[in-house]
Amino acid sequence: MAHHTFDTIQELWREACALVNQEYFKEAIPKLKQCLEMLDKPENKGCVICELGYCFLRLNWYNEAVQILLQHLEKFPFDNDARFFLASAYGSMKWTDEAIGELKIIIDLDPTDVLAYHDLGLGYKDKGWYNESLETLKYAKKNALVFGDQEEREIIDKTLSELEADIGKREYDKLRALFLLAVLLAMKKKKL
Repeated sequence: MAHHTFDTIQELWREACALVNQEYFKEAIPKLKQCLEMLDKPENKGCVICELGYCFLRLNWYNEAVQILLQHLEKFPFDNDARFFLASAYGSMKWTDEAIGELKIIIDLDPTDVLAYHDLGLGYKDKGWYNESLETLKYAKKNALVFGDQEEREIIDKTLSELEADIGKREYDKLRALFLLAVLLAMKKKKL
């Protein structure tokens, strides 16, 4: 009977993964939940929970994602995949401090995780910490050359370019505002 259960779980898992790959997240959730119910050991549930958390994220069901991932991380605090999805949920909810905290834990556990550095840079940008964001993204780019794949390098390059353009525009706007202020002050001084 146990073998039949294993076969059933494997089949459900394959079906759920196929649905996720086709982006049928709502349809995958019941199959993933059924897998969770059939698994008896908590250590066997990690992949299923991460996949379920991913489905919740893609459906913008952030509270559900946070809830299930936090429960899982209580028992398995070194599961970086679950932690990354949790950071993504926090970021989507604009809980930037929490997202940054999770990303820092991921980096502590795996200093080669270039996407964690990328998302940390985005978190710093969201907080308005442009220098820290730029520094972190440059570090991510450097690490991606060694530890990342082509897709990760492209993502980091694109984000870094956008950030540099944004910083350039901000600097231009500051200079323009200072110039206008100087002109206004000069005009006011002439009137006196």
